[in-house]
Amino acid sequence: MSDKIPCREVLYDPTRGKLVLDTREIVRHPLRFLRAASPFLSAHHPFCTEYAGHVFHWRGRSWCIGCFFSSISFAVTMFAVLLVWFFNPVLLSRFWLFYGGVGGVVLSLLCSILHLTKNKKVKAVAKVLLGAAFATIVWAILLYEGSLSSELGAKICLILFLYFPIITLMNARRMVEIGKTCEGCDYRGRWSRCPGFEDFLCHLVDEGFLHPEPKKERPQDSPEAQ
Repeated sequence: MSDKIPCREVLYDPTRGKLVLDTREIVRHPLRFLRAASPFLSAHHPFCTEYAGHVFHWRGRSWCIGCFFSSISFAVTMFAVLLVWFFNPVLLSRFWLFYGGVGGVVLSLLCSILHLTKNKKVKAVAKVLLGAAFATIVWAILLYEGSLSSELGAKICLILFLYFPIITLMNARRMVEIGKTCEGCDYRGRWSRCPGFEDFLCHLVDEGFLHPEPKKERPQDSPEAQ
């Protein structure tokens, strides 16, 4: 008979310490960790009604609408422009690639700021537009001086310089929104007790990647111990 404590007893034990990730176990078994964490890695949101508008279900999994559609549209647009550049580069205009991309980014962000993306279909379209728009900006930079190879290192640095501040601001805004949503929930942002995280956390507990901190022994002569 196994001495292993059932996951839910660990999560809902009122006397347990803080849940911590076992980084050594993750380093030793990275693929097993990815398999255990994979539901959350594709969804990026708690599995509850508060975030139902941020995910969609496909092939038996939950996927983050923003990451999925923006990534797919970015990759498709990058490849499509590559084909045009390869077969008929005279059709490409750096002016329209860059400013069309800027306009697409602004339009996508406006949809989010105006809360139009509460509708799943609008959200998906806005993310497709965002991914495609950033791809055209990347191409406008890569085609500077009419050559991909010319000053390629500087071009990549400029692309990263544009990308990281934008993605940081977007993530910061998202974290503020998540904080407000979770703090307004009945569980007050305590994710270890949130039913939307329960299955995900149980995968990590059962696989040995997540465990509570050891309980600290109180001195026998302390007032709390008496």
